[in-house]
Amino acid sequence: MKTQTILDSSALLAALRGEVGASEIMEIIDNGTHMTTVNLAEVITKLYHYKTTREEIDELIYDLPIHFIDVDKELAQLSSSYYPQARKFGLSLADKICLAAAQRGNYTAVTTDEIWAKMDLDIKVQVIR
Repeated sequence: MKTQTILDSSALLAALRGEVGASEIMEIIDNGTHMTTVNLAEVITKLYHYKTTREEIDELIYDLPIHFIDVDKELAQLSSSYYPQARKFGLSLADKICLAAAQRGNYTAVTTDEIWAKMDLDIKVQVIR
């Protein structure tokens, strides 16, 4: 069965840190999901900020049923189409890449960032929290 969701960095971080919505996000993860490698880099960077060791990061992330999507030229190009809204709503590069991957794969983007629900997007967004 094809996975129908893709995680934004904020969703995985909320799940790993036991924040509000963590159980709902873990259920999505347990059913299999996607995440881009750019979002993965953002998650790892934030975990380092929280003083998480490399070994702890490996244990936290790599046994989860997440299929990581490498960012290619097509995805990079598609992410640029989100520039006008990214500027208006303060989206990061990782946010735009996640949205582009959701669009390309016809996935529901899962995030904790409430601003995504206010945007005019051509993809489905599930805001957890």
